[in-house]
Amino acid sequence: MSLIDRLRSALRKNAERLNDRREARDRQRDEIADLDHGAQLAQRKRRELLLVLDLETDEAEREALKARIADYHRKADRRNDEAHHRKERLGELVSKVKWGAKRQTVLRRKLHEAKQEQSPTPAAWQANGHEWHNLTDNAKRLLAVAVVAYDCYCTSITRDWGTGSHHEDVPTRGFDCAGARMTDFQRDLRYGRINGYSLGDLLELFGPDNAACADNGLPYSMAEGSGIEQLHDNHSHAFVY
Repeated sequence: MSLIDRLRSALRKNAERLNDRREARDRQRDEIADLDHGAQLAQRKRRELLLVLDLETDEAEREALKARIADYHRKADRRNDEAHHRKERLGELVSKVKWGAKRQTVLRRKLHEAKQEQSPTPAAWQANGHEWHNLTDNAKRLLAVAVVAYDCYCTSITRDWGTGSHHEDVPTRGFDCAGARMTDFQRDLRYGRINGYSLGDLLELFGPDNAACADNGLPYSMAEGSGIEQLHDNHSHAFVY
C-alpha cells in the first residue's frame, strides 16, 4: 500500500471514529440534561411536600409524607451523582473529539504533501544529463516522480540500439532509471499506486521485479534468465503512452 493510500485509509478511519465520538458526546449531553431536569423536578416535588408536611396534623399522614420526601431526596441525589459521572465522561469525549479534529487536519496536510511529492514539477536536472528535451510531457512528469519521490536517477532516455526500441523514438515516451528504490518505483507504477498512472497507461515497464512488468498496457512477466530479463536486472525501464 502506497503512502497516499495509507493516508487516505487513516483519514477515513479517523473521520469515522471522530463522527462516532461526536455522536457519543451529543448523547452524553442530552442524557446529562435529562438527569439535571429530573433532579430539579424531584427537588421541586420535595419542597412542595415539605410545605404540605408543615400543615399536616395527622401523625400517620406526616410519616407517609416524610417517607415520600426522603424518596424524592434520594432520587435527586442519584440523578446528581449520575450526572456528575456523565460529565466526567463528557469531558473525556470532548477532549477526544478535539484531538480527532486536530489529527484530521494533520492527516489532510500530510496527504496534500504526499500528493505534491508524487506530482513534482518536471525539470531538466531530473534527466541527469540525458536528453530531457526529447521526452514527452507525460514522460517528463513520470521522470519527476521517479527522481523526487523515489530517489532514483535517470540512466538513459534516447539511445540508438538499432533494434526498434522505444528509446530510439523522438519524442521519447520514457526513460531508464536506477537507485535503491527503483523496484519500489516499478511496483508502484505497475500496480497503480502512482497518482495519474494505471496499467493501461504503460507502454512498457520492465525492471528487477520480473512479475511487476507491463507491455502495451497489459500485465507482463519476464522469464528468469531471458535476454530482456537480464538486461533489466539493474534498472527500471518505464515508457508511457
